[in-house]
Amino acid sequence: MKFKTVLFFLLIGSNLFAERLYYYVNAKSVRLRETPSLDSKVLTILKENETVDSLGEKSQSKVTVQIGKKDINDYFYFVKTSDDMNGWVFGQYLTDSITFEKDIVFCSRAIPTETVLGLDKKSFFDKKELRYTEEFQIKGTKFLITNGGCDYFTHVIRIEEQSKLQLSDHNELLKLIRERLELLSKYYQNDFDLKLVISHLQKKKIQFDSQYEFLSGKKINGDVEDNQGPSFQLKKPIFKNQKISFQIILASGLL
Repeated sequence: MKFKTVLFFLLIGSNLFAERLYYYVNAKSVRLRETPSLDSKVLTILKENETVDSLGEKSQSKVTVQIGKKDINDYFYFVKTSDDMNGWVFGQYLTDSITFEKDIVFCSRAIPTETVLGLDKKSFFDKKELRYTEEFQIKGTKFLITNGGCDYFTHVIRIEEQSKLQLSDHNELLKLIRERLELLSKYYQNDFDLKLVISHLQKKKIQFDSQYEFLSGKKINGDVEDNQGPSFQLKKPIFKNQKISFQIILASGLL
């Protein structure tokens, strides 16, 4: 497994906006404005750690804003929210890293962060629950990944798409899950090796609602809580209105 180091930033230089496709909001309530002006109409209020897409524009000149007892001189940047609303945000309130409160709980691993790169997505970090959620589509299939936990962490991968398969079509369901994980693996950042899970789904007799050792693919018998190593589990699919919803749980075990 690969673990990441988290760096904390509250202020970034404007040169970063030419490199990244999206940014995090780094304050609790931030105004999205119609034009790059303090007198402009407020379109909506953005939440802390909400992601916004960069639209590649900034105001012609910097604006001075008093924040607390300091005068901050920065540009406004043109962004798009996850609800497809376009507007302008003062640069002080945008960052390329997730921000955290000073009293955040200590973790033996990196704080949960994004698991996929290179996709248009909605994402949000829940500081209270230490949980990072991403929602996106790949070739028409909906994915939702929740990266959560601290000393014991999990990635919960939810997949939803149109299909006429039923629970009795066990082998076809496993094949479909393999194919969707193969799509995801092109963007996934390898806290877990998805290719290993894909291999187990192809070679092992994997059953729904059973837990398996991550490395060997061997079924774990007995109390699940006694398992100290990494594992994976496929929850029983949910069938509704010719749609299938899968849930794959990847767990680290105690670190």
